Amino acid sequence: MDIISSQKLGNILRISFAFLFPLMLFAGTIYILLTLVGSQPLGHDESVYLTKARSWMQGTPADEFGLYRPIGMAGFGWIFLHFGSSEHTLRFFGVIFGSLSMTFLYLLFRRVINSFVALSIVGVVTSSFFFLQEAPLFQNDIPSAGFLFGFLYSIYCYIQSSGKSKLIYFAPVFAALAFYTRYGSVLFLVVIVLLSLTPPFLSSIKVNASGVPTQLKTILLLLVAFFGPHFIYAYLTTGSIVGILSLSGKVAGRKYFGEGIVSYLQWLPHDIGGWLLGVMVILGVLVTCLTLFIRGLRKAYIDLAWLGSIGIISFILTGLLVHPEARYIFFPVILLAGVGISGVYYIAKSVRNILGSIVSLSLILTSIYFGVVYYNQTRIFFHSKELDRYRNAYVQTSKFILDRSSSQGGCAIWAVTTYRPAISWYSRCQTFSVTNLSNFKRDYLSSSGVVRYSVVLDKVASGQVNKDLSQKWGVNLKEIYRTNNLSHADRGDIIVYELTKQDDSSNENGLEVPEREWIEL
Repeated sequence: MDIISSQKLGNILRISFAFLFPLMLFAGTIYILLTLVGSQPLGHDESVYLTKARSWMQGTPADEFGLYRPIGMAGFGWIFLHFGSSEHTLRFFGVIFGSLSMTFLYLLFRRVINSFVALSIVGVVTSSFFFLQEAPLFQNDIPSAGFLFGFLYSIYCYIQSSGKSKLIYFAPVFAALAFYTRYGSVLFLVVIVLLSLTPPFLSSIKVNASGVPTQLKTILLLLVAFFGPHFIYAYLTTGSIVGILSLSGKVAGRKYFGEGIVSYLQWLPHDIGGWLLGVMVILGVLVTCLTLFIRGLRKAYIDLAWLGSIGIISFILTGLLVHPEARYIFFPVILLAGVGISGVYYIAKSVRNILGSIVSLSLILTSIYFGVVYYNQTRIFFHSKELDRYRNAYVQTSKFILDRSSSQGGCAIWAVTTYRPAISWYSRCQTFSVTNLSNFKRDYLSSSGVVRYSVVLDKVASGQVNKDLSQKWGVNLKEIYRTNNLSHADRGDIIVYELTKQDDSSNENGLEVPEREWIEL
């Protein structure tokens, strides 16, 4: 009787640990990221997503949200805007989904290796400035990576259980969340699916064939339900079911084919996220190559070969197709780091059992050290953004426009590209780029009935409607606002001009460009 009771108690403790520890990890990561959330002005991508979300709620303009932008981010923005519009409130999105990403990463490698190794992997990732500087923002790269880890976890549980795990039905959910959060995730999803269907990996598992047809039917129905609306919408708006994805690829902005790979290799090991993470990524590549090309190792560690191959191929394809930015490769980098740490653990364990645990403990302690260092650097980094004169000047300028035009039925702004999304967010105005006379006339006429402004950097020559263009383009500029603390900066002061048309209704500067000529254009 005592034996039975002790066995039951042991099972209860194990089950409790299995559920409670991921919850504790989730809560702990939330606490760390919350202390980093800053009040610095919203960045470029943050502003783009949130202006679209606000447009659904309040009908404000969202001109900067192109068709290639992931609709899921605007959806999440819509949810968070119900709780407030401050920078702190909106960035809680990054806190939640950054923590969720680390939880899924832990669950994946706990299933592949064990809890201790999974914890050391999460420790290495969360202690990197790669994670600390990106997670507390309204960005999509880390959340989409988290959904991909959940996708891998559901597939691995299904395979490991010989087709018995019901978690496979969550795979389409995770895939859809990753896709709609970041359209570029489709590349990673394709790599995962194709490598999961390769003979070396499939031959290592046994799945109950009788249950497969029903499972596949349900999964396919879920995939059609989740992805069908996107492809229908893409066809209706672009004429092709992959039209939106093609647009996403065209705005990649790379200078030459493979620019990303060149930069990423130059950044390793330190500049990709810190020394500890960078070294583990390199080890992950080595471990993957060894398990792939040595038959005995491939058979013994097929799961590491699978994960590592996904990481390497995803890394290479991203580097080939888009311009270099570290956050684009968060998913493959973290996956490779996990494989590298797992490989080190197995090597140490093969020498002596206790050595594997010592290696994992050492990595946890090392990650604490690096975590403290990079945490402090990240706080300084965010604080410097809060004090950035140009960011704050644009916010002040935008709020001036908002206050001035809020009672006049709306506003339209022409400005340089870099700050346009942030200006749109803080001013609630339509925003237009300055390209050529024809486009300017079209945009000017389309914004009839609202107050029009030009936001100008007085030391920048192009990309804005300044006094040099006003006469040529047939508009009057009336200065209504100027910053007074930026004159010594390279870009000069920020000036706001109110735009009016030089037409029959304006007797101040003549009739240089009659209204009828604009309409004909």
